[in-house]
Amino acid sequence: VGERYVYTVWRQSEYITGFPIPEILAALNVAEGHAPLAIDGWGGAATVGGSPRGCGSKLTPAKVEAVVARVVVAALHGGC
Repeated sequence: VGERYVYTVWRQSEYITGFPIPEILAALNVAEGHAPLAIDGWGGAATVGGSPRGCGSKLTPAKVEAVVARVVVAALHGGC
């Protein structure tokens, strides 16, 4: 079945605009094979979220890092 991981994605302040948690969670859901807003996938709020509860994530730390970096770069460059 493979390894599973448990992650938390967090930004320290709502005033940090270059780390868009909802968009990050949606991208991680897609990378996981879920719909972007899957109820049983990655979820959370505007400042904190995490991997699916109970079963965790199949995404490796390197894959999570790559997805987060891609979303952050896009956010900082206006989605380009």
